[in-house]
Amino acid sequence: MPSPNKALYDMIRGRNAESKFVVTAPVANPKKYLFFEDKSRLCEIAPEDCLIRSINTRVNADVGDIKRILNLKDSDKLILQQCISAGGSGTFKIGDQQNFNQVLKAIDASEKTVVKVSEEIKDAYPANGSICIVPIDKSHCDVYVDPLSHKVVDTNINSERQYSSLGNDWGVKWSGDVNHEYIRIAKAVGKNLYKKWGCTGIIGLDFLVKNYNNNYHKTCLYLTEINPRWQGTTPYQTYNALLSGRIPLEIAHYIIKLSDNDRDLATLRSILGSPGVYNLNSTNRSGIAYIKLYAPGVTKTIKNNISGCWSVCGGTLRKVKEASLIDAIMDNNVEGKYFIKAPSRGTVVDKEFAAICYIYGVGYNIFNRYRPEVTEFYNLIMGDVEHKLYR
Repeated sequence: MPSPNKALYDMIRGRNAESKFVVTAPVANPKKYLFFEDKSRLCEIAPEDCLIRSINTRVNADVGDIKRILNLKDSDKLILQQCISAGGSGTFKIGDQQNFNQVLKAIDASEKTVVKVSEEIKDAYPANGSICIVPIDKSHCDVYVDPLSHKVVDTNINSERQYSSLGNDWGVKWSGDVNHEYIRIAKAVGKNLYKKWGCTGIIGLDFLVKNYNNNYHKTCLYLTEINPRWQGTTPYQTYNALLSGRIPLEIAHYIIKLSDNDRDLATLRSILGSPGVYNLNSTNRSGIAYIKLYAPGVTKTIKNNISGCWSVCGGTLRKVKEASLIDAIMDNNVEGKYFIKAPSRGTVVDKEFAAICYIYGVGYNIFNRYRPEVTEFYNLIMGDVEHKLYR
């Protein structure tokens, strides 16, 4: 499934951007949209107590000076982010001036380029969530949340050593403490976005969960960025909603964007019910997981058509008849079913850094609950999928 983030910056700047974003983005004006997408502006949107220490700087900055400003040791690492980036690109770990200069060259930075540089939160567990802002009147809104995922990133799957997502796992629930803090931050961000800028609909929130004495399930969340748009995770969150008996926020998003009267929004709020009840139900239920297989780094030809529904049998995948995950959910026959979206036989894949195959389903944990690592099941499934694709 192609990412909705692809060529985001070019699309925003294009002539037809406004017509594209009227429905799918929280605001109709592309220039205003770029403000929310800009990571250097996060401090103007989110509560201060959930932000990592950071500065916005130009490319001629001295790494030693940055570490002193952030009250860090010379041996501490930094995280550099491009202010406008999407699809998992634009985030790098740097240790010294040489690293800093290499990254700036890799992203083709000019003298006027501004980047965001933050303290590294060591051993943190990435997590993705999303909210839906539903207007009440011109000054007030309700904020509903989808569940928070466990997310593993890797720097070894692309040549530029960027942080790249391996997928998201909602099959492992976060603790009540973490979910309570997630909802608190989500509500604050959503209400601020609506009151100050009139944002509505789906907005993604990316977090880091801090390792607190070898426990990721204590209360310590950092918000790292917001993605003010329909997400690559949105279809999977819709599956999560259906599995837990909730109205999907994706449907609410479309109603908000297509409605032209207050009566529709009042009906929507009535259907969704109390945000407090909805959000507790959302975060207290486990859901699906999906993982991404990236291009192999060398030119290869896809040998087999493997898109479709598979069941897990002895650590490998066996083809079954169900047409979609929705069918399996409706038939209450979803456990152990995994669905693959992959290129068709004969497709040539090459060295371009991109996800070419998505595997998603319910029944097994693909990421570890207690540390940001993949499970043995992840390794088994990825090995089997690669074998089926290329041999």
